[in-house]
Amino acid sequence: KPRIKRVIDFYRARLGPGTVVSFHSCGHVMPILEDFAELGVDILHPVQSRANDMKELRRITSGTITLAGGIDGQQVLPHGTPGDVRREVFGKLDLLWEGGGYLPMPEKTLGVPQENIDAMNQAIRDWSARNVGMVPEET
Repeated sequence: KPRIKRVIDFYRARLGPGTVVSFHSCGHVMPILEDFAELGVDILHPVQSRANDMKELRRITSGTITLAGGIDGQQVLPHGTPGDVRREVFGKLDLLWEGGGYLPMPEKTLGVPQENIDAMNQAIRDWSARNVGMVPEET
């Protein structure tokens, strides 16, 4: 924890206090979420849905950390149908969006069929248009 704090402080000292810190941490992060907030982490990426209790993770990070990832890259994206992907995306956005504190993206894309990548991107655009009144540009 002290080493990570020194790194974050170093960048904020050099680049300014408004520097956004995105921290990459795979796997089960539930026990250290409050530490990330205390250290000044702004974005946690990737949030792995099968390794964490997503509802509890959102509760703990509410108003402190933006979550990124969380769209199941272990089962749904590589093995599901486009309909499964759409349900996954809508479910994660409904659970994690909370005032914009979520960046919807896959946990990983290795081994994911293009049709499921396309279905994920379309579902993000559709959810955004319905719930936020904006449509992200196509990727």
